[in-house]
This record gives sequence, structure tokens and C-alpha cells, in this order.
Amino acid sequence: MSRRSPWTLVAAGLTGLAIAVLTGPMTAAAGAGPGALISARENHTATLLQDGRVLVAGGDNAGGWLASAELFDPATGTWSPATSMATPRRYHTATLLEDGRVLVAGGSRGPGAILRSAELYDPPTNRWAPAASMKTPRAYAAAVELTDGHVLITGGLGSGTAGDTAASAELYDPATNSWSTAGNMNGPRTSHTLTLLQSGKVLVVGLSAPELYDPFTNAWSPAGTAVQFHYDHTATMLSDGRVLVVSGIVDGQYNPGCEIYDPKSNTWSAAADLPAARAFHTAVRLNDGRVLVSAGESQSGPFLASQETYQPGTNRWSEAASLAEPRIDNTMTRLADGTVLVAGGANGPAALATAEFAPTTPPQSAGGTAEASAASTASASARTDSSTAPAGNSSSSLEVKPLGSRAAGANSSAGPSRALLYATPLLALALIAGGTVFMRRRRRGI
Repeated sequence: MSRRSPWTLVAAGLTGLAIAVLTGPMTAAAGAGPGALISARENHTATLLQDGRVLVAGGDNAGGWLASAELFDPATGTWSPATSMATPRRYHTATLLEDGRVLVAGGSRGPGAILRSAELYDPPTNRWAPAASMKTPRAYAAAVELTDGHVLITGGLGSGTAGDTAASAELYDPATNSWSTAGNMNGPRTSHTLTLLQSGKVLVVGLSAPELYDPFTNAWSPAGTAVQFHYDHTATMLSDGRVLVVSGIVDGQYNPGCEIYDPKSNTWSAAADLPAARAFHTAVRLNDGRVLVSAGESQSGPFLASQETYQPGTNRWSEAASLAEPRIDNTMTRLADGTVLVAGGANGPAALATAEFAPTTPPQSAGGTAEASAASTASASARTDSSTAPAGNSSSSLEVKPLGSRAAGANSSAGPSRALLYATPLLALALIAGGTVFMRRRRRGI
């Protein structure tokens, strides 16, 4: 499920994802940090396994695209090598299956080399096996497991060429190791998110108007009318089944706006603004129901170490202690005991090998937190007055996968915006589904 990276700006879109999968009996080693990854990496995936360990796979670093994988064991707080994938890939998806295996699909193995291939990781044997290839090459797509065990994968970049963004969706059946079509969304999407709702339907946000996938009818339908069109955002399911969409990019600008989707009424409403806009961030729901939003990038360019928590009951944001260092293109995973593992990413042109447990409490001295929360609430109220959240048909929800000005811990020496640092010239304008899409390629291509 996550989600800035190939640096694709799309009118009305959304990221991806960074996703936290829940379950597992292990707990993080008390009083110890997670230690360093074996390999520096960004644009990788992190999947919580059924035994509580975390599988980190693929991505890239200064040496190129990675096929390597590694495992974090919360019981010991250490990393160990996993068998490597058959194909190096980044911007891929990774989804935990009902039987405990992990499906890795698509991604890029080089500039313009978008993959159809998929692989399956089996934790007990520490082995990868080929899975059937998708019908469509996809990088920077989004994927989620459905309640019947199938995996839905949507959108993505097909070649890195301007305008080559998929509106199609497909389903993977683990029982038959086969893919089938899941219709077309209302428009091409990349940098978007998928959220499995309590009803079994799937909410997709990003690029085009939000919509719902119904696996029981294999059909798509509108998901109300969003307050704003976000992309390179996050989407997190709240404890009550609603979905919180946070910040990201709106109309080409980093936007602090947040909104909540209610599956029961199929409507959207404005939530309190994030105190400072950010994109390419990560988010996860904590055990106490709050949502932790972490890291990413501000409009002015610095990568962020700052964090905020959202309290659904009061519709307020509060400052949390910052990460040890700024990050972008990292992963964030909630472990079985509620500890939040942050791994890899980048802080400047180089990928990081560091990992840490994200603080979830306020900083030692957090001046201005109440004022920031009050300002956010007032700003959201103003937006609510000038926007509507319509109707339609329904659902309920589950959490999926996969941001502002210089806040505490932001690295002002990180240089220009990631969009400039990693990308060569803006690609040509492409009219897609009535919207203008800008695509920015990273330094090593898609």
C-alpha cells in the first residue's frame, strides 16, 4: 500500500504509500534501538510478517537497484539477511497473503524498465519463488489484500513515458497463481493509495476523483466528493472505520489540508489542517487510536524529521518528538506491541542504512503546540465552509499502502526540493482524464 519517489506530480493524486500491516506476537527489544540495516536503501517495501518480523525488500542506493532483502526481528532488535529476490526492483508493491507468504509485484529495474513480473517470499523457508506476471507493467502502483485473500493492484507507471499511466486494475489469486482483470478506474493513477474498508470494499484516492472498488461485483463506483484532490499524501484508517487523508500535493502545491472519508455515508469532510504542509511522508495508526505522521519533504525543499499526531476525538494535531534524522522514501511499520519501526530512506542524495523507533510522545519542550492545533482547527473550519462533501453508496473501513515548513529536526542543508534533486527536466504535459499531469523523473530514472 506505499506511495513521492518516481516523482510524479499529478493533478489530483496521492501517494503512496507507506503502509503498516498489523499482527504478530513478537515485541521490540526493550530499551534498544533497531540497529542499522545491512544495506542502505530507499524506495523499498517493508512488510510485517505473521511471526512479527519485518521483511524489507528491494529499493535502491548509490550502487543501483536492489534485489537484496533483509529481516528485522523485534525480539532481538537485529537485522539479518533474507534470500535475495530474482529481480532487482524499486517502486514495487509488497502484500502479505493469508498463508503468510509475501507477494512482491512490478516496480522498476532500471530507467524505463518497468516490470510485469512478481515473486513470492516464504518466511519459513526463506525462499523466493516466481509468481505469475501481471497483465500490465506497473511501477509506483498500489496494492492491498482483499477479505477473500485476493490481491488488488491498481494504476502505476507503465514505461516512464509522459502520460503512460495506467487506469487499469487486476487481481491476483494465490490459490491459482493467476491474474485477472478488475476493470478500469475513472482515470489513470499513480502516487495513490488503497484502503481496505470494513465492508470489504476498497477506497482509492489520488490523481482522479476518489472511488470505491467492490470485489463482490468487480465494479468501480464514485466515493463521494473529496474536499480537495491530494496526491503524494497518506491515507490511514481510523479506529471507527473512517479514513484520514493527510496533506500531500494539491494543484501542484504542498498543501496542509486534511480530510476524512466516512464509508457509512459515502461523504467527505474537512479535518484540521496539518500544522505544516508536507508530502512523501509516512503515516500509521497507533494503538491508542491516534495517527502518527512522520518525515517527508516541505515545499521549500528540506527533508523533515518532524512528526505530528492526530487525535480523531478532538480533531486536533499535536507535535510529537522528532526522528533522529530527516528522511524521505523510508518505510514505517507498526509492530505487534505498538512500537513504530522506521527504516531506510534518504537524507540528501544518498540512501540511509539507519533505522529507528519513532517517538510517539511530545518533545521535552514543545512550545506552541496548542497554538498550532488551534490554528489548524480554525483553518479546517474555513475550508469546510467553502466546500461540500456529497453522497452516494457506502462501506466501512480498515487501515492500509508506501507534509511543510522547517520543523524541528528538518535538515536545512539537504539542498533543493527532492523534485529538483532527483529529477531531470519536467516531462511534457499530458492530458489524462481531463486533468493535466506533470511527471518528474528521478536522477536514475523510474
